[in-house]
Amino acid sequence: MPKKLALLTSAETAELLGVSQSTLSRLVTTGRLRPALRAPGKAGACFFRPSDVQRFIERRDNAAPAEHKG
Repeated sequence: MPKKLALLTSAETAELLGVSQSTLSRLVTTGRLRPALRAPGKAGACFFRPSDVQRFIERRDNAAPAEHKG
């Protein structure tokens, strides 16, 4: 029997990331976060693997802040 995938909806993913769904859409469009599954159609819903979302959060949180030299 095939293993059932546990995927997150766009709304769940946006909430975990602390961003709006518009921002999440931009992250997908620019390739910074890739959905595991996309429903058919131009406005098809996106679903994300929890592990991919966690990895994105870790990369984002570990990114060195730009130094400002005044």
